[in-house]
Amino acid sequence: MANREPGGFLQQLRQIAGRMSSGPRGAGTGLKLLIGAGALAYAVKEATYTVEGGHRAIIFNRIGGMEMNTVLAEGLHF
Repeated sequence: MANREPGGFLQQLRQIAGRMSSGPRGAGTGLKLLIGAGALAYAVKEATYTVEGGHRAIIFNRIGGMEMNTVLAEGLHF
């Protein structure tokens, strides 16, 4: 059942995309907006964090490392 050709999966994806583009006129735009809204919601969810009451937080940036001069109090932060 599984296709063992290296380009077989990509070819199937192209066929599915071709079938979807032949649908109603607004379906492609609606799908793009839905995907964009989902990506935005995921980004906001991942960018927020909560510091529990009575605690403090030091921000760790994946690019710059620890920011020791920025200490956050409890609450919801972005």
